[in-house]
Amino acid sequence: YAGSNEVTEIRRDSNTISMDGLNVTVSGTFGYDENGNYIQDTEKVTFTAKVDTDKAYETIKSMVDDYNEILELINEEVSTKPDRNYSEDEIKLWEEKAKEGLLFMDSDMRSLADSLRFVIPSNLRSALSEIGISTSTDYSENGKLTIDESKLKAALESDPEKVRELFTASAQTE
Repeated sequence: YAGSNEVTEIRRDSNTISMDGLNVTVSGTFGYDENGNYIQDTEKVTFTAKVDTDKAYETIKSMVDDYNEILELINEEVSTKPDRNYSEDEIKLWEEKAKEGLLFMDSDMRSLADSLRFVIPSNLRSALSEIGISTSTDYSENGKLTIDESKLKAALESDPEKVRELFTASAQTE
């Protein structure tokens, strides 16, 4: 229990146990009769943990949505041309219109947009693609990420440790 090699006896008044964020509900006698006496040659107890696929999927989807929103905002700012043609009647709109396009072709913002497009190292792209996360092939999307929901949920069900490792891996220089 909790990384220890020592046998730990746990007694509870109910059949539900919570340990380190893991909720376990048990049923059966587990090798003991109704009086608490050990029954010889009974099967040992095993536990199987299951990932909350929906919660993990929603967390990953939220991260991808936030990434795409940032990328869209930056690309919109960098590609909006300023409008400096005003008539006397339009002077009231000047302040709002004057701010439009301030970042058009700004080198720092363009560099940020380009960096975001390639934020996923090439050595992780194929692994992420295998679990259903890839860069959009639509040029107008400017590098947004896409999720194949069924593929990602299947990966979360079959190998949640691999998914965790992909999202917690340290960045490495190529």
